[in-house]
Amino acid sequence: MMRPFILRIVATSLSLLIVSLTTMTKSKVPC
Repeated sequence: MMRPFILRIVATSLSLLIVSLTTMTKSKVPC
């Protein structure tokens, strides 16, 4: 049984991971 709290944490961590990856990509390859 999944709790909304756990799902919220997973969603937040995934969004933060995507943002960090995007920032690293932009810093490595400046457009």
